[in-house]
Amino acid sequence: MRAFGAVLYNDLCRLAGHKPRYFLYLLMVAGGIAVAVFFNSRSAVIGNIALVPGVRGSVQSPGDPVSSPYLNVVEVQEAPPLSDLVAGRFDAIVTDDGQGGFYITTIKDDGFRELLEALLRDPASFTAEQVGARGPGTNIVGFLLMFILMQGVSMAFLISEDIDRGLARRVAAAPVTFIAYLGAHGFFLFVVLLVPVMLSLAVAWLLSGVGLGADLGLSLLEYLHVVALVCALAAAFALFVTTFIQPGDSANMLGSAVAVLTSILAGCFYALERGNAVLAAIIRVLPQKSLLAMAASIEQGDGLSTWLYYELYIGAVIVALAAAAVLKARRDFVRA
Repeated sequence: MRAFGAVLYNDLCRLAGHKPRYFLYLLMVAGGIAVAVFFNSRSAVIGNIALVPGVRGSVQSPGDPVSSPYLNVVEVQEAPPLSDLVAGRFDAIVTDDGQGGFYITTIKDDGFRELLEALLRDPASFTAEQVGARGPGTNIVGFLLMFILMQGVSMAFLISEDIDRGLARRVAAAPVTFIAYLGAHGFFLFVVLLVPVMLSLAVAWLLSGVGLGADLGLSLLEYLHVVALVCALAAAFALFVTTFIQPGDSANMLGSAVAVLTSILAGCFYALERGNAVLAAIIRVLPQKSLLAMAASIEQGDGLSTWLYYELYIGAVIVALAAAAVLKARRDFVRA
């Protein structure tokens, strides 16, 4: 326990000498929450639609534009190329068939096609829950996820310095277990990641309470629950990357790249559903995907039995990453 406390105190003193790095994280957190709240009104939009002239008369009454709060409709003079669907500029192209109906061209799955067709025919009969629109709480969690994962890897420079300078090998020779040593580093990362996020959310929550902000979707206690899991995942991922990749600069670059790529694939900013079975299988196992699903379930008021699976899966990923980091460190630095 003394070793655990000593490592925590040492990390705090060393972080004080790298204030710009931590201030950058504070700005990223505050900016992420501000952007998510600012674009809160767009969180319910499930698709960008290219509307070709002539479709209005067949979808609704003649002359009435297609209008739904869950669709961002852009009228075009002619159908855009399919490359716009692949690039994500549009989610679907809706074209009049000349016989009172319409064609829907999309590279998304059949579920999205059927939902879009129903929305076009009777947009007033759908709620946000029915269309699977993302609420403000899930939207904020999505914006924060990538920033927290990236900064977790960035602030793991404290561990990287120990490894690069040979301190980890000296720790191995002392009567200190690597579980206590890496556990202290991981706990320190967890705390310094969590505290600024919750303080920023508390400020946003207070502003929303006096009418100066938008609905945040989740209570502060619910945010603490979800964000604590995010920070624990970030700390475990940082431990994993820094113990497996040396030197520290390489670990930072690779870890940040992985965090960005997996967060984008998981749909932190935009849901990627391209109908590719292999890609869909990869996305399903990403912990960020489970975190977003868990936040959405809590926001919709679902019971524990609905989202407990996600929490258990995320917890298993955290334990696996941390255990792999400890085993790798023991193998590299502990000598019989």
